[in-house]
Amino acid sequence: MTDHVEGPGSAVDPKALADRAVPLTRRLEAVERDNRRLRRLGLMMLIGVGVLLGLTTAIIVVASRHGLPGTVPQVAEAKKFLLRDREGRIRGAWGTNEEGAAQLLLQDGKGRTRVRITVQPDGGSGLAFVDSVNNSRIVVGVLPDESANIVLADPGGKTRAVLGISPTGATTMDFADRGGVTKAGIGVDTRGLGTLNLVGRPGSEIEDLPDEAEVDSVPAEPAPRQRR
Repeated sequence: MTDHVEGPGSAVDPKALADRAVPLTRRLEAVERDNRRLRRLGLMMLIGVGVLLGLTTAIIVVASRHGLPGTVPQVAEAKKFLLRDREGRIRGAWGTNEEGAAQLLLQDGKGRTRVRITVQPDGGSGLAFVDSVNNSRIVVGVLPDESANIVLADPGGKTRAVLGISPTGATTMDFADRGGVTKAGIGVDTRGLGTLNLVGRPGSEIEDLPDEAEVDSVPAEPAPRQRR
């Protein structure tokens, strides 16, 4: 019995070709399935990475503004802070002004400043209570030379009374008229002597209380003789 060998001119059996092509087709289908699965996995990984980056960014933004939930930030930095009420109106501000002074402003419901706390770059500080027309009515201040003053003003903004203490320890209290001109003053100097100054008319000044040296220089009046 001799084997049949197909030569170049021999006929090709279609069934044999089909049987040979089945394994190759199965391999191609398996490769395509693997490619589709890899593409799906890659897309899911990209979506997961995007969501993770979004959550990380959101956490960083929230932490920078409000701190992490359940924690208190150690340091919060900003050039200005605003305080708003339930209606969204600004009721306070904390920052620096154009002159470089640090200020804390507290406002009423109409947006008018009523309390102002200021610290100047040179170290001077002050607390002012402001009325509805933006006039400072009461001012408490400490100057860089360590002197301190309390100033009272009338509704027109004119200074009417000043209580102060100098760096040397002398205390004074001055009173002014409606025009802001000082009319009376009382004080205690660095020696511990009290003074009282009164102005009766413009340009005149009456010193009612002489100092201690002048009192000692006045001779005492002799006691009157008793008649027998």
